[in-house]
Amino acid sequence: MKGRVVLIGVIVFVVTLLVWYGYSLSSDDFNVTSSDFSIEDTSPVTQYVICSDADTVILNNEQGVWRLFGTDMYVEEKKIAIVNNLLPLVVIDAPVEYKYSAAIDKGDIKSFKKVVVKSGDDIIRTYKFYDSGTDIFVDVDNKEAPCYLKITGVSGELSDLFSTDRRYWLSNIVFSVSPHNITEISVIYTDRDKKSFRLMRKANGQFVLSENDNEGDDIANSDKLYSFLSFASSLSYKSLKKSAEFADANSSDLIARITLKTKKDYVIDVYRKVDELGEEDLFNAYVIYNNSNVVYEVPYISLDKFLKEYSYFK
Repeated sequence: MKGRVVLIGVIVFVVTLLVWYGYSLSSDDFNVTSSDFSIEDTSPVTQYVICSDADTVILNNEQGVWRLFGTDMYVEEKKIAIVNNLLPLVVIDAPVEYKYSAAIDKGDIKSFKKVVVKSGDDIIRTYKFYDSGTDIFVDVDNKEAPCYLKITGVSGELSDLFSTDRRYWLSNIVFSVSPHNITEISVIYTDRDKKSFRLMRKANGQFVLSENDNEGDDIANSDKLYSFLSFASSLSYKSLKKSAEFADANSSDLIARITLKTKKDYVIDVYRKVDELGEEDLFNAYVIYNNSNVVYEVPYISLDKFLKEYSYFK
């Protein structure tokens, strides 16, 4: 009996030793900690570069506003907040087994996604994600010490936070600007039966109203003016259309060109939406923002806050 107990003890000891040895070989000299994988403070982060074999998405922070890099398209604040809030909670679950580490060295397992986290021109972290077929593990900053990771208090994989689908990140905002930063709004109609107008902020902060694009010093109705500025400071869309879809829609001439002058110009070109039979959609229109190749389908109820006439402010 005593011999059997001793034998079992030896077996347990050997198995424990082998498991420990296997993990210790997984990165030759495993000396990384959870702090090597997490980002304790994400407030300095200004860019996420997310790459897969098929796509690359770059999320860029410009003065506190997240956009898709190279575009004026806004990132959904909740989506970026999830990433920023969870990265500090990343901890090591375990180092990977030696066979997977060796397979990476041989090139038998290749990363399926790479994420570069930057602050300005400085790289904070570089994550490489690998899939063993059953589990996902991560290498960071090319330390050759891949690990299984978990997010404290959250189920799911770290890689799931970083989608390479642009549509996943996009908010439904065409643009948003503080009313206090608006210095001028012009609404120019191509239909001459409608009355175009321009509102300009004077040095004393008061807005003056002019008909069409003329110089003028009419004082706008203050209640209507500030209501207009408040509602016209942002625009949301219903869906995105490709340029080819827009061209095929046989849209009619421009209804209006709306220009908001702040520190940068916001130019919104509004088009009627016409179906294949030439019937106008009474509920939706097309918008092109700052001459981009993105076409937004916008409900008229959202555009109504812009599409006022000169007489509205009298």
